[in-house]
Amino acid sequence: MEEGLASRLGVSQETVREQLLKLHPPLFVAWCKGKDKSGMGWKFNENTGLYHPVS
Repeated sequence: MEEGLASRLGVSQETVREQLLKLHPPLFVAWCKGKDKSGMGWKFNENTGLYHPVS
C-alpha cells in the first residue's frame, strides 16, 4: 500500500506516486533505498498494485 510505504520512507503518498511515475524502476528502487531507514529498496508490481522490497 502506498500509505504504508510513504510512512516508512517519511514522505507523503503524493511524493511516492510522483517519484514512481517520474523515475525508471531501478532509479525508484535507489530513491527508496535512500529514504528507507533500513536501506531497503522497493519496487511497484503493476499486476498486484503492491510495493515489494528489493534487497
